[in-house]
Amino acid sequence: MMKILIDLFCAPSFSRLFAVLIFLPELVLNYGLVRYRKYTEIDWKAYMQEVEGYLNGSTNYMELKGDTGPLVYPGGFVYLYSFLYKITDNGADIFKAQQIFAGFYMLQLMIVLLVYCQLAEKARLPPWMMIFASISGYRVHSIFSLRMFNDGPANILAWIAVYCFMNKKWTFGSIIYSFAISIKMNNLLFLPGICVVFMRNLRIPNTIFQFLVILFVQVAVGYEFLSTYPREYIAKAFEFNRKFFHKWTVNFRFLDEEIFLDDTFQKALLCLHLFFLVLFCSKRWMPKRFGTTLLSFPLAVFNTITNHGSEPTCPFKTADILFTSNLIGIVFARSLHYQFYVWYYHSLPLLVHMAGFNTLVSVLLFFSFEYCWYVFPSTNFSSALLVFIHLVKTKT
Repeated sequence: MMKILIDLFCAPSFSRLFAVLIFLPELVLNYGLVRYRKYTEIDWKAYMQEVEGYLNGSTNYMELKGDTGPLVYPGGFVYLYSFLYKITDNGADIFKAQQIFAGFYMLQLMIVLLVYCQLAEKARLPPWMMIFASISGYRVHSIFSLRMFNDGPANILAWIAVYCFMNKKWTFGSIIYSFAISIKMNNLLFLPGICVVFMRNLRIPNTIFQFLVILFVQVAVGYEFLSTYPREYIAKAFEFNRKFFHKWTVNFRFLDEEIFLDDTFQKALLCLHLFFLVLFCSKRWMPKRFGTTLLSFPLAVFNTITNHGSEPTCPFKTADILFTSNLIGIVFARSLHYQFYVWYYHSLPLLVHMAGFNTLVSVLLFFSFEYCWYVFPSTNFSSALLVFIHLVKTKT
């Protein structure tokens, strides 16, 4: 009996059974959250106000506003939340909306478990790690089932795209990925990794075609706004220079507000982001036979392009590249808010395992992540700890 329990928690071959055992209590947990946890308004009302302007006939993004400010998400967000507006009595039926988002959470979990089960034996991933991509996430359950942030639906699509790319369903993956961007553009953080995956697996014409598919979906989703008020749409839906409030930051609370808002600090983060992308690309993402140093990086890129498809990525390597690309962007983000935890929460066990940490250190890291994102409001200690474990994880 003891051996069976040990195998269930530690043997990759038991991953599918362990996934089922996680999925069932999650159904009960999400039902309990929606049924018994008190609702606290954060952004749902503002979302409904923003799409109400669109439903009343406006396609000018400068006119689409809510209590928390102007609409700053692309067209996919507008269509998704317009649909939710209609089926929840103009957004008034909070309980129904929460039930829908609890369903979204279960869909997200199902996709995550599919990815983990596919990678388990190749990555030698012990099943117990799936606990830290599911039940352990207090904040993530809240983001989906209670607060109904758009980060949830966007992340579902991003994970479906990753699953498609792992299984070489390139065009469908590109379409789904572009829809993910259209709900929230943080999914652009996957793009450098996607570029590498395309270069390693596809010929140049096919790579170009996939990027055209991504672009076409963006234009199609935003056409109603681009054809009427294009400047307003691009300025707000893809507002890269948006300023964040120091009081809401989870990762840089320990800095003085003056430094946090300083353009030099933000440019330094961007430079670090680009540097680490190049570093990982040269050392981990490109075929090793083309060189693994920064000096060899330009030649490695050239050889990867000219030898397209000669060293395709397996599902494990594809997931490694994509999730690491996303992680690097998060580590050097100008600010992280509580709902952003869902951007990488489900991939953390895989990333921690790939770094080669032992069981004790892995568990400590998982609890540290959860602590940093649980503390509200963030403190100097919690934010400094989050930056520290981010850097430790990135370094390894």
